[in-house]
Amino acid sequence: LNDIRKAISFSQNPHCQKFLDSDLYLVEGRIFNENLSYDEAIISLTRAIEKDPLNFDAYLERAIAYFEKGDYSLALFDYLASGFRPKQIDIEKVET
Repeated sequence: LNDIRKAISFSQNPHCQKFLDSDLYLVEGRIFNENLSYDEAIISLTRAIEKDPLNFDAYLERAIAYFEKGDYSLALFDYLASGFRPKQIDIEKVET
C-alpha cells in the first residue's frame, strides 16, 4: 500500500499527471477492500472510475465494497455497470 501511495503522490506532480492512471487507484482500492477498509476503498475506486469511466474492474471492486458496507442499491448499480456476469455451470459436467 505504501508503494502505491508513493506512486500516486509522485504522479500528482503537474509534470507527471499524465502518468497517473486509473489502475493505480484500482490497486489501492483492492488493497483497502482486502483489509476491510471499505470507506477508503470506495474513495480510491471512485477516483479510478473518474480517471477512466471504462475501468470495469473498478466498478466491480467498488460494488464489493458497497456490498460489504450493506449499501446494496449502490452495489447492484456498480455490479451492473461492471458488465460482469457469472457464467452458467452445467451441473452434469461438474466432476465430484
